[in-house]
Amino acid sequence: MKTGKKILVLAMAAVLAGPLAAQEDKNSTVGMQLAQAGNSESAASQGMVRGRVIDTARGSYLNGALVRVVGANREVRTNREGMFSLSGMSAGSYQLEVDYLGFDTATIEVVVSAGQTSEVEVAMQDASVALGVMQISAIRDIQSRSLNQQRASDNIVNVVSADSIGRFPDGNVAEALSRVPGVTVERDQGEGRYINVRGTPTHFNAVAVDGVILPAPDGGTRAIDLDTIPTDIVASLEVTKALTPDLDADSIGGHINIVTQSAFDEDERILRGTLGYGQNELGGGDNQRLSLTAGDVFADGKVGLLLSASHTRTNRNTDNVENAWVELDGQVLSETTEIKDYEVTRERNALNARLDYRPNDRTSLYFGAMHAKFIDDEYRHNMILEYDDYADGSTQTSGTFLGTDVYKELRHRKVENTIEGFSAGGEHSFDNFDVDFSLSTAKATQDYPTRNYLIYTLNRTVDLPYDFSDPNTPTWYTEVGENNFNYDPNDYDVEEYEVRKQSSEDTDNSAAANLSFPFMMAGADAHAQFGVKMRSKSKELTNTRFNYDGGVFDGTPSLSDVTTGEPSGTLDEYLTGERFNQNTMDKYGHVFESHPDFEEVLRRKYASDYKAKEDIQAVYGMSTFDWGSTRVVGGIRIEQTSTDSEAYRYDRDTDEVTLQKDSNSYTNAFPSIHLRQELSGNTVMRASYTTGLNRPELSDIAPAVVERSNRLEADEGNPDLKPTYAHNLDLMLEHYIRPLGLLSGGVFYKKLDDVIFGVNANVERNGEMWRISRQDNGDSGKVYGFELNWEQGLSFLPAPLDSLGIFLNYTHASSDADLPDGSGTTRLPGQSDRAYNAALYYERSGFNMRLSYNYRSEFVDSVSARGRHLDTWWDARSQVDLTGSYQLTDAIQLYAEAMNLTDTAQNRYIGDSSRVSEREKFGRFYQAGVRMNF
Repeated sequence: MKTGKKILVLAMAAVLAGPLAAQEDKNSTVGMQLAQAGNSESAASQGMVRGRVIDTARGSYLNGALVRVVGANREVRTNREGMFSLSGMSAGSYQLEVDYLGFDTATIEVVVSAGQTSEVEVAMQDASVALGVMQISAIRDIQSRSLNQQRASDNIVNVVSADSIGRFPDGNVAEALSRVPGVTVERDQGEGRYINVRGTPTHFNAVAVDGVILPAPDGGTRAIDLDTIPTDIVASLEVTKALTPDLDADSIGGHINIVTQSAFDEDERILRGTLGYGQNELGGGDNQRLSLTAGDVFADGKVGLLLSASHTRTNRNTDNVENAWVELDGQVLSETTEIKDYEVTRERNALNARLDYRPNDRTSLYFGAMHAKFIDDEYRHNMILEYDDYADGSTQTSGTFLGTDVYKELRHRKVENTIEGFSAGGEHSFDNFDVDFSLSTAKATQDYPTRNYLIYTLNRTVDLPYDFSDPNTPTWYTEVGENNFNYDPNDYDVEEYEVRKQSSEDTDNSAAANLSFPFMMAGADAHAQFGVKMRSKSKELTNTRFNYDGGVFDGTPSLSDVTTGEPSGTLDEYLTGERFNQNTMDKYGHVFESHPDFEEVLRRKYASDYKAKEDIQAVYGMSTFDWGSTRVVGGIRIEQTSTDSEAYRYDRDTDEVTLQKDSNSYTNAFPSIHLRQELSGNTVMRASYTTGLNRPELSDIAPAVVERSNRLEADEGNPDLKPTYAHNLDLMLEHYIRPLGLLSGGVFYKKLDDVIFGVNANVERNGEMWRISRQDNGDSGKVYGFELNWEQGLSFLPAPLDSLGIFLNYTHASSDADLPDGSGTTRLPGQSDRAYNAALYYERSGFNMRLSYNYRSEFVDSVSARGRHLDTWWDARSQVDLTGSYQLTDAIQLYAEAMNLTDTAQNRYIGDSSRVSEREKFGRFYQAGVRMNF
């Protein structure tokens, strides 16, 4: 037997020993022990209680209700179908108390007979009487479901319900998650795309749909493009910040589970939809939204089917100015400037289906399918200034660029991201234990069916006096005028035509099985769970690039042939000539592609092509112990990882490539322990020690070697990269405010080993000193901080202020990590010192309005191997949004929303905010529509 497999077997045996030994000591049947101290009865004298908790007003099931046996040391929680069970109950009469925030506490009598199962249904009444005239139904939708799941959880989890998402103007999952404490969002052209959790990089988080880990569309990262998934197909979002052993270990920041809806989630037919239309201020383009969800239960309640579909489309403009900076003679100066005018169409389409089969109370089977596609089709009208030299005395803020080359570029780029997954599984309750299993396959692709460039160059160079004292609006003084680049189109010649094709594919297949059973130990009502899981990931990226740069020939179009006459006025401050025709590539592309000098650029192709395979075998064991108000969950997970990769070595002298292969394997153990202590009926303290890891990017371990032209420099992969391993400590105190609210605070600390950064190293090869760029491991690092959260309806205020509510959270984080080769320290990419959300809402008589504010401070985007003064940063940014709705009838709600009311731009800079590398404006967005729920 191989060493790794031996470790897996030994780990499983060690964790099993405790629960099994406890059972042998009791000498009784597994799963039928009464969890009361000193009570040891035969299975024949015991019974079981099974029940369901229902919101009678809405006909839906309540997830996260706490069910207590009055006078006994027993407490259980309901699942997403509102179900609970109490096993090992002595024959007799009991009183059950059901506690659910936002609802009146319910009490029910139940009689347990020996060897029998008693069925009960608990109908919950909302707390509207306590809140007087306030529209509690809306507030309950927003807060109740998520707060109850969070309160009932064993570990540190934040839950965002679909109702809560609907109260904010969040069109995709990334934007919805930005409202969660400790979660910040990275945007692309105004829309959320990636998330950071507690100051960790985007790729430190795992994302799953209904427990199935998602692959990443982008071939260069493990981070999931969450703008691909619309919120319309989401039932809830679960952000786990302290892992239990049953979860995959690759989540140093957080484990995000996107929960989709089941037809069994509600006790009635499901039919709802959304229809919306609006405009984008910049460019005046429209935005559309359409969604439909339908579900029902058939075959005498044994079969449930639910289908969801979503479509959004938006046409927008984005204005952008970018500067590349270079260090010369001890100062940092601008090297090139690009003034960009984007015309963008973005479209999202998603389908989700779930089929459930429940032949009896003990067995359930399911099949799920999800498909989400994001299309970004953009035309970029670009003015490029490439500076050759500087006049004497020129500085970062003022001087004269000498011999500047001026280019006009059209880029038509279309990218299609697709994420799809299929899963099947089930569970069965035997008399003594429960088992469940799952099988899944998920695939993510990113394709660039169109990525064409056409570049014209001004037939002379120009000297440009400049003033960069206002870094947001740099000024150039041309012979035509201030910031006026309206040169005669006849003075431009064709410079270059290029076609790029790129595609990546990431596939994840997994199979898992779990076994669980109750037992008694040290007077505790205990529960053991064990499982195995196999995951197989394969990822590849292919790239081709063809280029013509031979200048003008017969048949090439002039600049006047491909422009519209419409000015391209980026940011309203710059005149950069005319926009290009959108049909330019279709009309003239074949002219260049048929030229004999239109050739493939091999170095560019083999710089990124790779294939990689990653297999993960995992086992875990965990036990839960309940002593009244105290719950302890502990266990260990073992994961063995094997990787195989291949990439190319490109020799610039011979223009030849050689395929290279490499492999690696490693095994990691992930112990964890969680404490949940109820200090009172409304106050919960949580403490956790957990471990996790982040595996290297597969693109970084691929053994590529690509030599750059005309320089002793090369880019290399590093197959010897180690994963980053984390030890995590968490402490959280939560006070749940009656009838509905939360006040919480917590601290966290993460110790990191082997953090990965890019480095430049000098290496001697064949008597020459080469500069090698690659990823490598630093020694250690840490992330630490605290979170504060307050959510509450202010029903204690006098009318009409009793309809107000607040939503506040604040996160502070700090980090530092050692760079490889002792080259210093840096903060982690994605770590903002401060992030917070503030919202004020008002709900009364069917009317709802919410004003929300989101802020994150500056953060490092990428760490430069040349020094901290050249690191790339995203600047601080805030956004104000406004949403409102009116419940016209029981089934129809009118809504309106506005995003980015303050028209806030997004800045990126190099080392210091005075060196802006990108300033992007995307304007305000508006939409109004109707939501229907029949």
